[in-house]
Amino acid sequence: MSGYGMVPNAFACAAYIEALCTHDCSTSGYQLLQAWRAERFPIDAYAYSVVIRGFCDEMKIDEAESVFLNMENYGVVPDAQTYSVLIDGYCKKLYLQKALSLHSLMLSKGKLEEAIGLLEEMTSRQIQMDVIHYTTMIKGLFARGKIHEAMMMFENLKKNGVEPDSITYNVLVAGLSRNGLVSKVQELLNYMEEHGLREDPKMPNLVIENLCIGGKVKEATEFFNSLEVKTVDNYAAMINGYCAANATKSAYKLFVNLSKEGVFIKSSLVRLVSRLCMENSSFRAIEDTITPDVVYYTVLIDGYCKMNNLNAAFVLFEEMVDQGIEADAVTYTALLSGCCRNGDKEKAQTLCSEMTSKGILPPENFSYLLQHDTLATKKI
Repeated sequence: MSGYGMVPNAFACAAYIEALCTHDCSTSGYQLLQAWRAERFPIDAYAYSVVIRGFCDEMKIDEAESVFLNMENYGVVPDAQTYSVLIDGYCKKLYLQKALSLHSLMLSKGKLEEAIGLLEEMTSRQIQMDVIHYTTMIKGLFARGKIHEAMMMFENLKKNGVEPDSITYNVLVAGLSRNGLVSKVQELLNYMEEHGLREDPKMPNLVIENLCIGGKVKEATEFFNSLEVKTVDNYAAMINGYCAANATKSAYKLFVNLSKEGVFIKSSLVRLVSRLCMENSSFRAIEDTITPDVVYYTVLIDGYCKMNNLNAAFVLFEEMVDQGIEADAVTYTALLSGCCRNGDKEKAQTLCSEMTSKGILPPENFSYLLQHDTLATKKI
């Protein structure tokens, strides 16, 4: 065809290849596909699926697998039909573990709907999904806002005799909480208690943080208050949750009250101070309850640099030095990035020299940052 200046479209290519493959000539079909691909003819996922099906029908599973693995090397992404055909081939040869692994690959590639679509077929072939498969699909459904489908998948898991593990329950709790379904969360917790299931220590934290992320700050606070025994991790989750929900005042108040009682949560400090910097709020009351260290100052400096308030960042840097606190590589890197973003090449180079004199290596991408960000600031 190409000899006459005619180039077949993808449909025509696939149809010709299919004619060969349906007559037990899959090897010839694949050779033709490769030849046409070399001539830059349009070869799509369907053409590859045709060849894979042909090899599977001839029980040449190794060849089918090789075609599948080579597809993406040529920029052709397998679609649902491609996966389905190869899974079917594995099942015919009773390579059930390979079928299961390929189903896992679909999930890892984000092909959630297609993977779920194959569930019934795989179950009918006695391929038993494991808890990891079900948990991955439940998590994916929650991420897409399909709460009902996620809970139905959980019911299918139990109906098919698969035992949920702690990760499954954590995924359920996080998904329900993030979607603000407080009553469903409580039902699940009650179910676990009734069945003697041991609760993951992280579960209350997942409820608190995800309720806040879902905008249910009041409900998160009520759940937090309902905990008979509160751990440091629970308090950290509440502070982090407040920060995630932009309820910075509540986070600030809780952190300061805890610090006055001698409970200092460094991980929450980082999150809280970052929020205060972003909102340009006062954070000095925190210093009355804790002893500022390099982490504290670095978080503040980085926050001001990201807000392009370089003057405030350097005031804090000088204050830190006056307090006898040594700046580390992270502190200098935050300041360097701020200088580069603001086009202050002179300050950046001074900082770089200071770092070198102290035996601290500048970041590897310093030269790039200096050139790229300075030019961007000057709009050259």
